[in-house]
Amino acid sequence: MLAPMPLASRRACVCCLEGPIELHGFASAQRARFLREFWGRAPVLIRSMLSADEVAHHCKLKPNELLELACEEGSASRLIEEEGGAYAWALSHGPFTLTELSARARTRGAWTVL
Repeated sequence: MLAPMPLASRRACVCCLEGPIELHGFASAQRARFLREFWGRAPVLIRSMLSADEVAHHCKLKPNELLELACEEGSASRLIEEEGGAYAWALSHGPFTLTELSARARTRGAWTVL
């Protein structure tokens, strides 16, 4: 069950589970489970959903281009980072500055930009 999400400026804690639920791959059985248990209900991490070749084929952006896009006004960018504490993961809404994202790139913490 999800708890209310405290908001602070443009940040919101989004995961109050012990940790994200993990699915490996996305075969038919996994897809059915995802739709039944998680779609619109809870955060889920799907590892190895696409191979490196599939990612390269479907996403033509290079990593630095994605970061630049996340800094553009009007982009629907999000930064998800592991924080620990009461909430394992935190969500920040963009747009961001290159300084903010460059600082994240220099850390060893777990984070991603969407």
